[in-house]
Amino acid sequence: SQSLLLAAPWAVCDGINEKGLGVSILELGLMHDVTDTDKNDLMIYSATRVLLDKCATVDEAIELLGNYDLYSPRTNTYHLFITDISGRSVVVEWLDGKLQVIESDAVTNSKLYNGEPLICKRYKKISETLESTDFLSNEECMNLLKDVSQTGSCQWSAVYNLDEFSVDICFNEDYDNVYSYSGKIVE
Repeated sequence: SQSLLLAAPWAVCDGINEKGLGVSILELGLMHDVTDTDKNDLMIYSATRVLLDKCATVDEAIELLGNYDLYSPRTNTYHLFITDISGRSVVVEWLDGKLQVIESDAVTNSKLYNGEPLICKRYKKISETLESTDFLSNEECMNLLKDVSQTGSCQWSAVYNLDEFSVDICFNEDYDNVYSYSGKIVE
């Protein structure tokens, strides 16, 4: 319906902005932890849009998120992966209604707070690969995502390049058909 199309720009799962900030939402298989304080409410999908519109750095994103109670229209909970052009990356989670920031270059659909990724083989593989090299090409990153994908449950895989302002993306685990988009203006 037309109302869904009008809401689409505010229901963003991931993306990058021209300032070099990248944000991704990852669903966790946990019940949503409801936070109800005197802060304004912000739906998780709208949070991504707000972060991309207003923030340039990880620190700005964390500060902005601290001003809101995030909620999900579904019963699942989520965490956010936030990175910026400086190379800093964090995972933001909520525990007992409190914002938790975990410094991490890797993320999966497993909770990180309190050390839980140690049981996630996907997280371990990504972390070990990132620690063993100084640089991965977009193609190597996509191959890593392919290696750790959960067959039948991956709707899309995306590799964002903050320096090039580009994304390589494939859908439904079809890693043979990667689509590349660039927003960089060539002079």
